[in-house]
Amino acid sequence: MFERKLLHWNELVVPVHPGFLTLEVYDLCLAFLGPAMARLRVSDIQEVELDLIDKVEIGKTVLVVVRILGSSKHPFRNKYFRNMDVKLQLASAIVTLR
Repeated sequence: MFERKLLHWNELVVPVHPGFLTLEVYDLCLAFLGPAMARLRVSDIQEVELDLIDKVEIGKTVLVVVRILGSSKHPFRNKYFRNMDVKLQLASAIVTLR
């Protein structure tokens, strides 16, 4: 009788510039038709867009929509923000964030 062990490891991928990367994993001990593959798209922040009303009464609130565009000029989807270190900071003390 033998014991079967699951082998796994973690690798850290650090993007250097925008582009595409295809990762292929081979197991030379197994007979199979091809490698396990993953395609990774690396995008850079190209532009930040703000959509808001430019006048507001003191004590009232206004909704600000922030769009972050990638190098392809398309907005990033919300699910990708957890992988990004993007923070909204005020440039002036005349307003507050909620």
